[in-house]
Amino acid sequence: MKSRRFLFLPSCFVTVSFLLIFAPALYAAEDSAASKTAYQTMLDDFLEQRYDEALAASPAALEEQPNSYMVHNMLAYIHWQRAEWDKMLEFAEKALKIKDKDAEMLTLAGRALYMKKEYARSAETLEQAFAEGRGTPVESPETCFDLAATYLELKQYDKALQWAQQAVSLKPDFATAHYVLGRTYFEAGKFVEAIPNFSKALELKESLTVAREYLGQAYVKSGDKEKARQSFQEVLKFDPENKTAKENLAVLQ
Repeated sequence: MKSRRFLFLPSCFVTVSFLLIFAPALYAAEDSAASKTAYQTMLDDFLEQRYDEALAASPAALEEQPNSYMVHNMLAYIHWQRAEWDKMLEFAEKALKIKDKDAEMLTLAGRALYMKKEYARSAETLEQAFAEGRGTPVESPETCFDLAATYLELKQYDKALQWAQQAVSLKPDFATAHYVLGRTYFEAGKFVEAIPNFSKALELKESLTVAREYLGQAYVKSGDKEKARQSFQEVLKFDPENKTAKENLAVLQ
């Protein structure tokens, strides 16, 4: 079966809720002068998730505060939401020049680099985020998962295993992390070791069809054709038009 890009990344890391909690401090820190109305307007729109309006207010906000961390942070987040990775990274880089150890922004930038398939830079950035974010929400199973998936794309299986194992250790019910752990074993040619991880992923999330596809493949590779057939038949229960399952069942007949 052909490899696929399987990772679905969280769509927001620098969260609106975070900004809502700290909004008073942001006003105090960057908005003490009465003339900073464009910044106020942009921040208000951003906090209300009116991203088009916030983007429209950003040129004036940048003119007022060209070195404002929060303006660049908000712009990075808005372009992340729009899947505009180059623009997102442009503003993330500017934000990080102002606050270079911001683990949250580093994490978001690492995820954007992954989406651009710049896996080596993504891994480096995510590693830095994890190191800077120890003791914060960045030190999370999700960040470990991102690193595992990135190293899997780089075919650095030892590092992928390390991070996937850490992800499931931190969050045992993390179905996609178990899947990534199984994928890593599979791609490394360790098919027997892959099987229980795919099975665990499916125990936690029965509809995770890609895990069932790889489970079938792992059974084929390990010589258990009957369990392979059962796995591919299960795939068709969830996805009746699944081409991979149909092709493998035809071969296994």
